Amino acid sequence: MQTTFTNRMNEHWIQTLDLASSEPLTKGWRQLETATNQINTGATRWQVIQLPTGSGKTEALKVLCAIQEPIPHPGILIITKFQDSADEIARGINVLAGRTVARSVHKNAPAEGIELGFVPVLVITHAAYRLALQELADVRESPKWERLRRYECGARSWLIIDEAFDWTDSYSVNLGDLRAMSGDLSGALPCDLRMIANRLQSLAISLTDIEQAGKSDRPLTIAHISALDRSELDRLQNTVSRLEDEVFAEWADTGESTDSPTDACTEKTLTSPKENYLNLLQALTAIARIGHGWISRRGGKVMLHSSRSLLGMDGMRGIILDATAEIDPAYSLMSEQLELLPRPQGIRCYRNATLHVSYGHKVGKDYLAQNAAKEWPIIWGSLEKRLTGKHVLVCAHNADRSFGQTSVSSA
Repeated sequence: MQTTFTNRMNEHWIQTLDLASSEPLTKGWRQLETATNQINTGATRWQVIQLPTGSGKTEALKVLCAIQEPIPHPGILIITKFQDSADEIARGINVLAGRTVARSVHKNAPAEGIELGFVPVLVITHAAYRLALQELADVRESPKWERLRRYECGARSWLIIDEAFDWTDSYSVNLGDLRAMSGDLSGALPCDLRMIANRLQSLAISLTDIEQAGKSDRPLTIAHISALDRSELDRLQNTVSRLEDEVFAEWADTGESTDSPTDACTEKTLTSPKENYLNLLQALTAIARIGHGWISRRGGKVMLHSSRSLLGMDGMRGIILDATAEIDPAYSLMSEQLELLPRPQGIRCYRNATLHVSYGHKVGKDYLAQNAAKEWPIIWGSLEKRLTGKHVLVCAHNADRSFGQTSVSSA
């Protein structure tokens, strides 16, 4: 059954984008329309639409937003991964609507002096949404979130996330770095703050000794969490932020990279001593706010971790557009809060791709950083035998200088 939306989408798809339409594509677009209608009827779970790449899910989102009547307008908040994507989506909606109804808001498109509550369609980034959810998780009231969700005399009805959103708010601290930082701060701070730094160093030593006595990850005790006093950590952050970089000159970078304290899997970056201090203290403060955590030992490093889910912090339910949702195990873990809608039959599918799995070797980041040059010829030799005469695209993370640039090769 054709609707105003699907008719307009087919017209846009064929005449503007010069692409071929089909009934499976139309069914996929109609799924988006139906899902938004269910938001208005009080859906109890997020709806995940897994339209594949190339099936027009973002274009359909633009059209759907552009055809909404100004009165009454549902009030729409779109969350997309990057700033340029936010700009492109807002621009596309306005072109299709023939008037300005959408606005992107981010660091390079600030909204000072603009009453966002009267903008029908707001487009923000994943990072901005995450900051609002983190604030809600910490204090249950978020001026950031209230400004984004408010629309006219009420609240926005539609919340649509374009691309998969990471609902996990996680933090990691290298206890070796914490011990070093605490020791350095002891020599640079006034007496009262020096005592706080000494307590942090004692905590780091205690947690390191506990983990090295066992072989598995261990949860933090209530006493350990209590030792991370938020007011003391705030005092340290405020003092360190005001000190000149020269104060920490003796703890200068050696030229090697240091682990990011907020994400153990983040690429390594070169930072100043002062930045390292502040990052560590911010991560510790976040762990103290969350109120639970665990310690682990991997490759000789003892780490302090904590995480929480941000799903549901804003109390809203909406739509997630995620082409790869079917193979993402995170959705099955959140099945009570999320409903994975079936992909329409006959729509674009990548199941004809053949997956070749290589066994019998380690694939951990730390191991490969040291042994990639040895492991790669084995993998490449196997590919040459299995895929002789075929083109092969090889993509590698550039997480460390030893890997070189992302490579593209053919055989």
